[in-house]
Amino acid sequence: MQIDLRTGKHSIEDAISDTVKRCQQSQPTLNAFVRIDRDGALAAARTLDASGAAAGPLAGVPVSVKDILNVCGLPTNWGSRLMQDAAPAAADSRGCARPEQSSSARAPPPNSPIP
Repeated sequence: MQIDLRTGKHSIEDAISDTVKRCQQSQPTLNAFVRIDRDGALAAARTLDASGAAAGPLAGVPVSVKDILNVCGLPTNWGSRLMQDAAPAAADSRGCARPEQSSSARAPPPNSPIP
C-alpha cells in the first residue's frame, strides 16, 4: 500500500474510501466498529492528499482508534452503556494524536464489546 501511495498509483483518499467501504460492508455481520465516520475519514484523506504529506511514515495508512481513546469531535463510549450519551471529545487523546502526527488517516474505531 505504501509504495502505491508514494508513487501516486493510488491516492490516500482512494485507500481510505476503499477501507471505509469494506468496513461498512462487513459491519452488519461482524459488528466490529462503534461508528464509521466516513465523512471525517475522507476529509482527512483529502487534506493529506492536498498537502502532499506523503513523507510521514504512516501517510495514508488507515489506522483504527479504539473507542477508549478520545477522538476530537466524536463521543468516547468506553464500551459501556453508561457512556452511550457521552458528549463529543473536545480534543484527541495523546495516543490518538500520535498517528495523526505521522500523517496516518483514521479509519473507524473498533468496537469494545459490552458483556
